[in-house]
Amino acid sequence: MVDPELQQFATRWQTLLKGDSVPPVALDKEAAKFGFHADLFDSLKQALQALPELADVAAWQGLLAGLDAPWAIGNGLCTVWQRATSRPGTAPTESERTWLLAALGRLEALAKPLGRLATLRLTSSLDGYHAPVAADEVMNQVLTLNADGTIRLDSIQGGGTTATEHLVVAPRRLRTALAAAATFFERYQQVPESDCDTWQAVITTEDGRRLGYDGAMGDDPAAIDLAEAIRAAVPHAHLWLFDHDPDRLTRLVIDYREEPAVLEKLVVDAANGVISLTHRDATTRSKQSLQVAGVGQLLDRIAHTAFFTTTYHRPLPGKLHATGRFRYRGVKKVAGTLTLDTQPLGWTAVATLLRAFLAAHDAVTLDPRVYGRHAKKPGDYLYAQVMFHHEGEGYSYRTTDERLAVGDRVLVPVNNTTTIGTIVAMDYFDWQHVPYPLDRTRFIIEKATDEWAPAKAGHDFPIMLNDATIEISYGGPADEDETEDDDDE
Repeated sequence: MVDPELQQFATRWQTLLKGDSVPPVALDKEAAKFGFHADLFDSLKQALQALPELADVAAWQGLLAGLDAPWAIGNGLCTVWQRATSRPGTAPTESERTWLLAALGRLEALAKPLGRLATLRLTSSLDGYHAPVAADEVMNQVLTLNADGTIRLDSIQGGGTTATEHLVVAPRRLRTALAAAATFFERYQQVPESDCDTWQAVITTEDGRRLGYDGAMGDDPAAIDLAEAIRAAVPHAHLWLFDHDPDRLTRLVIDYREEPAVLEKLVVDAANGVISLTHRDATTRSKQSLQVAGVGQLLDRIAHTAFFTTTYHRPLPGKLHATGRFRYRGVKKVAGTLTLDTQPLGWTAVATLLRAFLAAHDAVTLDPRVYGRHAKKPGDYLYAQVMFHHEGEGYSYRTTDERLAVGDRVLVPVNNTTTIGTIVAMDYFDWQHVPYPLDRTRFIIEKATDEWAPAKAGHDFPIMLNDATIEISYGGPADEDETEDDDDE
């Protein structure tokens, strides 16, 4: 629970309690804005089961040092504060003050940004509804990653036997995975207990903090992305991690040649969380990349279409070629065209999923109107030709907004007023070849909004995706019936 405001609260109150005078403000009132309240230690009892006496400072310090439940600590702070200030004189006793300082110190550690991780210990368990585990079957996996490149994997079997493996990789590989883990846990929100299989994680930061988290195995996109990042760094098959190691589609490459000299190549990679598009024609070559959460979930949905049910192992004619890499089934290849009579089975569903995902995640990055420009060189200027009333010649304007594209409606200055025009051409130029003198070219003010003019609806997509016509919203996993309907198109 990384929260800079909560960290400041905990730091400030430690300073106040270390002073000689009674703090002039009420701790419980300030804590209320974080959702904390006095609950007679109910939250702490739930988190710790048995509680020592408040005066047993050593026992409490040991318990608080291993407690990873901010809400329990916050509610305990409010409980102790109200008890301490309800007596005449309203000053906490020495034991109460010591307890409050220990609890605030732990709360500060939980709220502080993680920084670099030294160790990640992840336990993945079969504790949902399952048939009894045989004595020689694995029921728990414990994976320990260390920043120095050392790895330990403990596989605990139903009969109690533990098989231990030790691996060593280049430290930089694990640093990448540990950095992804730090980002994940800083944003992680604890979920209620469930009857599903579970995971428990204990991390140690470089500055010595030890923090714990737990959750249910499932389809959390962020957890799936972290699992793929760990698998990319650890040379071991069948790591359960956060998802129990399904045979997942991990990488999808789609090549489309509209003409012999024109190539589009779309790559969706779960390990890096990246979608990239390379466009090449007779005169230009460009590559754009988009790194977002949820790429692993997108590939899961694609894998559940009918797209890879009919695959080939030899080169086939066709403008569209797709290669899918599965974790255990290996490489699957599909070929065809965009015409209905030779279109690969399930292509409409795949293209629709890709369009919906791109539309929800900054689609302009892979917009042909943007990547079709010449590659920008140092010192280049971005010029746009703007036309008014859909007739006459275009007028040159400059902009620094690289997200603007042909077809966008923009607000521009004309003489002593402003008006709306449409961008009809756009590209980069060096100072010697600009279409109108630099010192005489005015700037586009902004993209037109609904307040000024109707905005251009939708997005332009790579050519290979423009024939998908089924409209869906990108959210949770697709229903089986919806996927089957898409495949029948």
